Amino acid sequence: MSRFGADSRTSLIIFTRLGVLYRRCGWHDLAAQGLAHAQTGRARYLPAGDDLAAELTAITAEPDDVHTAVCTQPSGAWLR
Repeated sequence: MSRFGADSRTSLIIFTRLGVLYRRCGWHDLAAQGLAHAQTGRARYLPAGDDLAAELTAITAEPDDVHTAVCTQPSGAWLR
């Protein structure tokens, strides 16, 4: 089994993608938490000019209207 810490590239990708998913589902409080954690991690752990930092920034900037899944829960509170 692998474990990933806050400084892991994989963790930064996951927090970014989860933040965007939550934002698209209208769960803005969870989205803000995930995206803030990802932004802090990118600034703290990725060196300047890292390709992953640019990729994650681009993912965060994607428009919300590309979401095609049906969100069945009224809020993301059940995920906490």
